[in-house]
Amino acid sequence: MDSIRDRFERMTQQFADQTQQLAGVVEVAVVGSTATDTVEPGDLDLAVLIDSRDAVEGVARAARRLTSISHKWAVWILSAADRSFIGWV
Repeated sequence: MDSIRDRFERMTQQFADQTQQLAGVVEVAVVGSTATDTVEPGDLDLAVLIDSRDAVEGVARAARRLTSISHKWAVWILSAADRSFIGWV
């Protein structure tokens, strides 16, 4: 059986694969406990930098697909221009 870290790594790759082609997505970053060397992080936190609010719908769709693997995730949406918080999924 997968460790929680393995599961979160798989989720990260799936999310990155689904969002990298979206217009307006500039960067996807792993943040929080999953970005550390913690053996069993509590959840998967992803930060998505966008330069167009048109990207939000596609990012939200990709985020909801993570639920098929685990319900322990959060996606933060930030402006690529100034890294200000826009919202979360």
